[in-house]
Amino acid sequence: MDNSSCSRAGGCSGDYSTFDTLGEEIASVIDRIKSRLGPDTQVVLLGHSRGGVAARAFLQSDSPAKTNVVGLITTGTPHAGSPLGRYYAYMNKNCLPESNFNSIFDNSDCAQDWRFTNLIIKKIGDINLKIPTINFLSDSSTEITTLNANVDKLPAIKFTQIVYDKLNFGCLGGGFFDTETSCGFNMFTNAAGPSDAGLNTILNGRARSSFVGDGIVPVVSQRMSGLVGWNQPIRNFRYTKRIHTAEPKRVLDLSRALNNMYKRLGWIR
Repeated sequence: MDNSSCSRAGGCSGDYSTFDTLGEEIASVIDRIKSRLGPDTQVVLLGHSRGGVAARAFLQSDSPAKTNVVGLITTGTPHAGSPLGRYYAYMNKNCLPESNFNSIFDNSDCAQDWRFTNLIIKKIGDINLKIPTINFLSDSSTEITTLNANVDKLPAIKFTQIVYDKLNFGCLGGGFFDTETSCGFNMFTNAAGPSDAGLNTILNGRARSSFVGDGIVPVVSQRMSGLVGWNQPIRNFRYTKRIHTAEPKRVLDLSRALNNMYKRLGWIR
């Protein structure tokens, strides 16, 4: 927000990229792997959260590098988007520039929403609500709709989805003594949470209970197999109560999925 954007000509990458550009970054990494290990090297992609969407964008592209990919594993990935993504558009439409709402004496909705936004960035970490890709990951975004309209372009490779459920939507950080399964920071009850207007925008008329998952991504959104037009076999690993930001640290979860993938590919017995 506040002109947080860039162009491809200006070297756009990472948090300020479209799904397609993120996919191009994956292609460049695969090309580097091939340059080291050989042109016929087989690759398994493992993507957490937005990384899984980027991997799928790459696999749905026409990049020649995707012929080296034989498997995709996603964990906590918002394949169908996340309601939290709507918050970016709400702030972008109603609460710019940020400097108009930075007084400690300002009790307006936008001032509260900016305090919440900056708290999540500075205190909880790993969830930067200011980056443009948060908007792309909204379940109502044009970008996610366009990506999901082309799932038929996915190659016939091995697919695995690691799905986390049983955690209330809005649990953005683990507790002090339990960093992985405790709700910790709850944006629906913490005093430093968003305004009612911000919460209403996120929920969009639906009950919070309908978005149960890993706190950020609803369980139904984490399932590639739930996308309209999906017709590929897929292996599912389901776990309960795991904070979204803790998922990349779940070594046992990831190892189980990877070992299963390697067996299906014939790499190990």
